[in-house]
Amino acid sequence: NGGDFIFSCLDSILSDADLVVANLEGPITSHDSVSITSKMGDGDNYIFTFPTSTASLLFAHHIKLVNLGNNHILNFNWEGMRSTISNLKDAHVNYFGDPLHQRVAEEEVNGVRLAFINYNEFAPPPSSASTTISQIKRSRSRGLVPIVYTHWGEEYMPATDLEKKLAHAFVDAG
Repeated sequence: NGGDFIFSCLDSILSDADLVVANLEGPITSHDSVSITSKMGDGDNYIFTFPTSTASLLFAHHIKLVNLGNNHILNFNWEGMRSTISNLKDAHVNYFGDPLHQRVAEEEVNGVRLAFINYNEFAPPPSSASTTISQIKRSRSRGLVPIVYTHWGEEYMPATDLEKKLAHAFVDAG
């Protein structure tokens, strides 16, 4: 039924929000999805992409900020991530958490300046907890309110001791 159909039951909720932030769990590329032709449970089942129309679809449905810091953003390597960023910029959708630049997004909502910071357990170096802590401190020193968006852990499992320790370190940093 097309991309607009996916948002049809959410549009009124999303349009009423001051800011909608979403996790973009994969790249936006012109490549065909690998997972669509795979069998459930095999390795290729988790290699997917979104079509290039996705960025403008997000904007049209009030999603103006996305997190790229997740375990699928590099499904089509660095080229796929660069394509994602280019498509988002063209559609005027802001982003943060890309593993290439570790970008922090700044948004102002009702007079409050926010810094959106990502911690991604699955990112390649130089991403690390110390990078996230530095970004929190730098944002705080500039008068922004840091919001840390984590992508970590095993799905449907309780937080580990390490995740709890990192969460406290992020809070302690500001």
